[in-house]
Amino acid sequence: MVPILRLLPLPGGSAISAARGRMEDVGRRIVEQSKAALARQDAHKVQTETARGSRDLLSLLLKANMSADLPENQKLSEDEVLGRAYHISEIPAFFFAGHETTRFVAVPFYAALADVPRDSAATAWAMHALSLYPSVQQTLREELLSVGTDNPTMDELNALPYLEKVLREVMRRHSPAVFMDRVALVDDVLPLAKPIVGQDGKEYHSLPCASTVALSPPVTLLNFVWNRIQKGQVIRLPIVEVNTSEDVWGPDALEFRPDRWDDIPATASSVPGVWANQFTFLAGPHHCIGFRFALAELKVILFTLLRTFEITPALPKERMGSIRSGQIQEPSVIGAKDGAGYPLVLTPLRSV
Repeated sequence: MVPILRLLPLPGGSAISAARGRMEDVGRRIVEQSKAALARQDAHKVQTETARGSRDLLSLLLKANMSADLPENQKLSEDEVLGRAYHISEIPAFFFAGHETTRFVAVPFYAALADVPRDSAATAWAMHALSLYPSVQQTLREELLSVGTDNPTMDELNALPYLEKVLREVMRRHSPAVFMDRVALVDDVLPLAKPIVGQDGKEYHSLPCASTVALSPPVTLLNFVWNRIQKGQVIRLPIVEVNTSEDVWGPDALEFRPDRWDDIPATASSVPGVWANQFTFLAGPHHCIGFRFALAELKVILFTLLRTFEITPALPKERMGSIRSGQIQEPSVIGAKDGAGYPLVLTPLRSV
């Protein structure tokens, strides 16, 4: 997408802009309130545990940025802290991080309101997959039942190898976030691992920037293609396509097989994801900032559910599909008129 296309009255564009503006306003207020609270503490030289005990992420970030020991050239600018560039976009991500693990694992907000809460997509996908693979479900249940407490620590949950494999496979095969957008800050050349042939028949060795502009009347289509990324261009990162590519994961890429994580292909090992060689949480300095919290919450949910219930499908496998709403895909019944949602049967394993 080329920046000039943002001027077009595309469907939903104004609603997205308005919603994003409201989220940014909320973020600014929270930042200002936190800075004011830290300034008051410093002014009064309060040494109580309460004054030192602001341990939330935002307070720690602001306190570090306001430190007199930090060189000026290393401090975040006012625009970086308060503006759109980075941190305002990440405050909403933490608003919904707790909910979005059960929703879609807290993907960063910056691209297009990806953190707006909807349903419990990640949990729904996990339960759906386990209902279709009873042997996987039983193996996981046996591992979870081997834990000698109903209230394990995160260290105990993280030490369960099969739970980790199942979680990785759920997130790979059924990433709730379908794609993520990034904006180029400068003109650049992004070389491709292997050349591609465009619709114009030309071979490209770097990511092209293409645009079609319609002029009327009469309607005339003008096609522009550059062999370099233009400043302001939106680049769409295809999360699902990378996670299920046969070139990366082999011919069984579309299968749900947790044991693949015992020996993943060399091509998958090169995927620069922040977690588990997959693209679900993206990569680099702007990866999902809440991914560890998201994974921890989902592990707790699966631990509780599978020790208590057997999960089976309520409908034939052929009725199951997915529905996409913006950046999010959710399990749903094919042909259903009520949107997303896929029924399952939960049978108690023992009397409560």
